Amino acid sequence: MGKTGETYWRNVAEASRAFAEVALDYDRAVEVVARELADRVGAYCIVRLRSDDEKTMDVVSCAHTDASRVNALLEIAEALQTDDAPGLEGFLVAPLVCGDSDLGELLLGRESNGANYADQEVLLARELAQRAAILIRDA
Repeated sequence: MGKTGETYWRNVAEASRAFAEVALDYDRAVEVVARELADRVGAYCIVRLRSDDEKTMDVVSCAHTDASRVNALLEIAEALQTDDAPGLEGFLVAPLVCGDSDLGELLLGRESNGANYADQEVLLARELAQRAAILIRDA
């Protein structure tokens, strides 16, 4: 297995370990999901879950690799309800799906303008989103 594959599986294992540490604690689970995905896939992660009416998505957590930017990111994330969220460009959306349930989505992004995600990063985002969906559902 090449270095890229080793890095992929190391990221999956480390994030999975962090998820296991907060299993059954919803508040900590959504925080850890945001932090782990921000650290492993982009500069930021916004966790949005379907509301009770299933017509809208609620921002339940967000994380940024630069802690000083979290409040600004939260304001942008909240604007997603009404606008196209000025300040978010070129982000990756990873669905939070568990079985037949569509729980919501993860919005992952970088600060660099227009930097595309490599195939390996997209695969990692999808794998971690699938594991995150199970964690959130069970919490």
